[in-house]
Amino acid sequence: MSIFIILTSINSHELCELLETTADGRELRNQLFKAWRSKKSRDSDNGKKLYTFNMSIKAGDQLKKLAKGKPLNQTLEKLIFAGKQASQATQKEQLKIARLSQENGQLREKLNTLGDTNNSEEAHMQSLINKDLQVKALANLKNHN
Repeated sequence: MSIFIILTSINSHELCELLETTADGRELRNQLFKAWRSKKSRDSDNGKKLYTFNMSIKAGDQLKKLAKGKPLNQTLEKLIFAGKQASQATQKEQLKIARLSQENGQLREKLNTLGDTNNSEEAHMQSLINKDLQVKALANLKNHN
């Protein structure tokens, strides 16, 4: 006879006695308590959700080592958020590198422009020096004659 059929035909006092004295009753009582405890726990965990997934034994062992005796769910949350922060930091660094590369390109252009200006000034100065040397050479020729 099923425990549920028995439950419908007895009063609450008899039910409590059955739950405490019979093996099926104790098993049912334990299942009811566990179910009620789970429901209370799920209802009270604001901002939390139960996740169930398979993980390799090797990964589980590594997670336990990382946890160092702390709850595995807290360790897993810390790893997830640390990974998120590292990813955000990497993105920030990539943006910074892109900005600095652009600034570097602009500075190279300015340097090239300054170099072109300096080259033309150097060429002009060299031209003046050459002319001055030619004048001196001519003056030396006249003085020797």
